[in-house]
Amino acid sequence: MGKEARNMLVFINIVIFVYTTVCLYDGTSYAVGDEWKPNPLTSCRCAPPFGILECSSIFIPVCADHEGARREPGDRWLEHPTKNCTCNKYNFVRCDRLDEPVCMDVSGNLRKYRETWMNGSCVDCACVNGSINCTRYNVNISYGLYHVELLPTCEQCDIPLRASGT
Repeated sequence: MGKEARNMLVFINIVIFVYTTVCLYDGTSYAVGDEWKPNPLTSCRCAPPFGILECSSIFIPVCADHEGARREPGDRWLEHPTKNCTCNKYNFVRCDRLDEPVCMDVSGNLRKYRETWMNGSCVDCACVNGSINCTRYNVNISYGLYHVELLPTCEQCDIPLRASGT
């Protein structure tokens, strides 16, 4: 009987699991079980048993108007003469569409379209298409007689965010 040579290929699968005992966060190593706060609103930990990085963030909402300015709870503003917005007590912005353009005066009062009011004793204002138009009256009293002189003014210039028109 002759000897035959046989070539036999044997494949062996080897799976290597590497268990780590550290977590890497922003270039810093943390041991399994470590907990840290990378910033005031984020908590992280290196979770056992294999060093799994777990981070969670706390979301604190902040009210901001259409220009990115921060607003406090209770603040009201007009993003548009037909869009009235409010920052509620939970720091969420709620905006309501209005049927007609309004204005917001320097005191934060909403004024209806074509509404007129006195802003002080000598300033007459009107809300026209989302813009506040004011006229200042200069009253000179002399010897029992009076004289009224019209001086144009613009309350809107004092409050560009609240009384902007389109």
